[in-house]
Formats: sequence, C-alpha cells, structure tokens
Amino acid sequence: MTEFDLTYKIIILEILSKSDFSLTNSQITDFFIENEITDYFTVQDALAALTDTKNIDVESSANQTFYRINEKGCDTLSLFPDRITEKIKASIVAYFASHALSMKEENSLIGDFFPNGEAFSCHLKKTDGDATLLEVSFRVPDQAMAQTICANWKVRADDVYDSLMDILVS
Repeated sequence: MTEFDLTYKIIILEILSKSDFSLTNSQITDFFIENEITDYFTVQDALAALTDTKNIDVESSANQTFYRINEKGCDTLSLFPDRITEKIKASIVAYFASHALSMKEENSLIGDFFPNGEAFSCHLKKTDGDATLLEVSFRVPDQAMAQTICANWKVRADDVYDSLMDILVS
C-alpha cells in the first residue's frame, strides 16, 4: 500500500463521515474527479479495500451501490486526524454544500427489478435518510413493463406516495 492509497481511503472515510445518508459509488467518485485528486480506478480500489476491511458498509440495489461509514470506519478515521489537508477537508465541505440536496434526493428513490420465474418482480422504495417511507414489491409479466415501472418510479414516486396516503387515511 502506498502513502497515496492510504490517503485516498481516509478521504473516502472523511466524505462518508460528513454525510447523514448513504452515498453511491458515483457520488464518491465524482468528488475525486471534480477535485482532480485521483482517477476512477484508484477510487474503486480504495472502496474495495475499505469494504474488504469492513470499514464501510455496502448495500446494492438496482444498478447502484451505496456506501456508509460504520463504527470501525469512524475508529480508523480517528487514527488519522491530520492525514488529509485542510484544503481537501474544505473541498469536502464545499462539495456537500453544493451537492447534498441533489444527492439526497437521488438516493431517496430506489427502483429495482429482477426475473422471478417467467415474470419479473419490481421492488420500489422511497426513503428519507435512513427511514423507509414506502416500500412495495410486485410481479409484472415482462421485463419491458418492469423497466417502465422503475423509470416512472423515479419521476412519479411522490405522486404515488401522496395518493396512497390519501387513500389509506380517508
């Protein structure tokens, strides 16, 4: 492991420690690319190493992987308080100031489908931080319908949630 490899891992832990919600692989990678810190492949290696050493928790859904720092990761981060520069720490703060709302919204809706016998199962989820607001699964006859439902979920989830709440509380 090089000096830089350790620094990249600490930066990832710092990023995750500043977020109150799980971040996607692309959101973490975007920080490194936007700030010209390192390349995509190096970030993937660092994420894999942090996962292997159980410093971060991983959850996969649809075509996205979500990462969250855990207790071990926080402990590891505390061992290296001066490992990353103040400039990078400030960049992390600035990144969240400009991207946090859009990242949180992007991560709050999950639409996934998978084959289930001769049909497909759709799994839709709406969250607010760690709280699940709505989660529903159902079968559809074909992949095209499953893809349409998952695509529409991303743009109509609020309408579905509001309608369902209206129906259930009336």
